[in-house]
Formats: sequence, structure tokens, C-alpha cells
Amino acid sequence: MKKFLDKLPLPSPRRRSPSPNARNAGDGSTRWEALLNVTQTTLTIAKESVAGLPVPGLEAAIGGLLQVLTVYQGMKANEEAIKTFNSAVVRLNDNVAAPLKAAIASQPDFMDDDLQKRLELLAKDLTDLTKRADTMSSRERHKRFFSSQDDLGIIQELNRELDRIVMAFNGRGSISAEMEARAAKMEARAAKELAQTLVSAEQTRLIEKLPRAQARHDSASRVGANPCFQGTRKDILKKISAWIDDPNTRPIFWLSGMAGIGKSTIAHTIAEQEDKKHRLAASFFFSRDEDGRRNPNFVYPTIAFQLAGFDSSLREPIAQALEQDADIGLATMQKQFEHLIAGPLAKLK
Repeated sequence: MKKFLDKLPLPSPRRRSPSPNARNAGDGSTRWEALLNVTQTTLTIAKESVAGLPVPGLEAAIGGLLQVLTVYQGMKANEEAIKTFNSAVVRLNDNVAAPLKAAIASQPDFMDDDLQKRLELLAKDLTDLTKRADTMSSRERHKRFFSSQDDLGIIQELNRELDRIVMAFNGRGSISAEMEARAAKMEARAAKELAQTLVSAEQTRLIEKLPRAQARHDSASRVGANPCFQGTRKDILKKISAWIDDPNTRPIFWLSGMAGIGKSTIAHTIAEQEDKKHRLAASFFFSRDEDGRRNPNFVYPTIAFQLAGFDSSLREPIAQALEQDADIGLATMQKQFEHLIAGPLAKLK
């Protein structure tokens, strides 16, 4: 009988399929771990984005959130809690770390005092949150073993705090919006500067057309002209200097005398003195030996040319006069004076 039984074919053992509940638990665990990994990766990216920025403690503060994530892991935080934490971390990266990195890359001078203070406050808040997470978890562990309800309360409180910190930073101003605003201002400034450059080039072109003589005190045609010897002509030089410094005196100082007594030397001395002080707007020294310097029709165009180079606010009205009448430099002396000297000076006032 035994032999007969031994020869009977026995049914193979059936494998028991896992229950639906067991499968759901496994899937939940996988999602939980995947969510933790995604959150950890996002924090790592955010930390690397702010690395090297001149904000003390910001990199360490964002890195500290990895420690908060470890606390959550130890508490076996549920999937919903991790999702909430991950959402706040994503906003931190998308609204702070990533745009800040992009802003610094495109605009090295993007960091101003206001943004510096805001980021320092953010770093402090994040650091305080990390310390708080450590304190709360340590205190509860020493008191007793966690219950799931206790864990959830701590986690929810920390999540709310992180969400508040990120929202508070964004409430003070968006980095992306600020970057766009600054870029727009820079473009507007560049466009304005370009327009000013083009206008200045056109003004230069017009002013260059003025007929003029090499008659300024230090022109090449006056090589060899010297100022008064040291210690000479003290009284007259002092008198002229006092006249220059007095805004309430008469506008013309008439220096007269016989030929050869040194009037040109005195004038040269004063011109050189005022030029060193950056107060000499223009000068014209006549000479019988040179065509340009003995022609009175060159006086006002030459002075106008020098005035345009001395003061940019005179440059525009002188250029306008030439734009209205390109041959004004060849007009009568009275008309030259009115349009090239008196008119522009009146607009300067």
C-alpha cells in the first residue's frame, strides 16, 4: 500500500498571490520613497544654485532643510505631508534659488543692499526652522515613543512654517520680476545712451564745420609764448584774479596800454592760470603775422567752437544754431555773435 501511495502523483504547491492590501502598501512605500528622493534632489539643486553668493548662511540654511527631511523620514511622515513639504521646497527653488542664480549670471551687479538683507533674513528663518525641527523631534523622543498623531502634528507645524517663510520672501518682491524690471531699465538706459551718442555725434559734425583760427592761448601757432616771469606783474595779476572771482563785478575787464608793454603776456598768464583751474572757457590771441589770427571774422566762430567743447550744455544750442543756418560762421560779426555766443549763453542761464 505504501508503495502504491508513493507512486501516486502529488499536486504541486500553489503560490499565494499577495492580497490587494499588501500591493497597495508596497505601492505607497515606493511613492513615499520616490517623493523623498525628488525633494532631496530639489533641495540639493537649490543649495548648489546659491553656492558662492555673498549671502552669509544662505547655502547652509537651504542645506539644513535636508536635515528637516531626515527628521520627517525618521517620523515616517505620510505621503501627503511629504508632498506639502516638497511643494514648499519647489517654490523655494523656483522663486528664489534658480532665478537668483540666473540673475547673477546675467547681471553680476544684480545684488543690491535691499536684496542682500532679504536673503539674509530668509537664511535666518530657514536656519531657525531647522533648529526648531531638531528641538521638537529630540524633545518628543525623550518624552516617549512617537504616536503617528504626534508626528503628524509636528510635521504639519513645520510645513506651515516653511510655507510662511517662502511666501513672506516672495511677498517682499519676486526675484524674477525684479530681474525683468532691471533688464528693462538697462535696455531703456542703453537706448537712451545710444540716442545721446547719436545726437552728440551729429552736434560734433555740425560744430566741426565752424570756420576758426588757431588762436587759443596754447595753440601750436603760439609756440614760444610765455607767461610773466615769477614775481613780476603781481599787482595787475592780483587785480584781474580778483575780478574773475567776483560774480558781482562788471563782465568785461579792459586791459589797455602802449604796444610792447606786456599786455599779451599778462593775458597769457591769466589764461594759463584759469585753464589749470578748469575755468577757461575760451581764448583768442590776435597776431598780425597770421591770416586766421588777424581776421576778426574768425573771433566768434573760434570762441563758439571752444565754448561747445568746454561746456556740454552750450554744445546743444550752438549746434542748433548751425542746424538752422549752416553758414552762420560766415555771416556778419553781429549775426555770428547773436547766434553763436549771446543766444547759447542766454539759454544756459
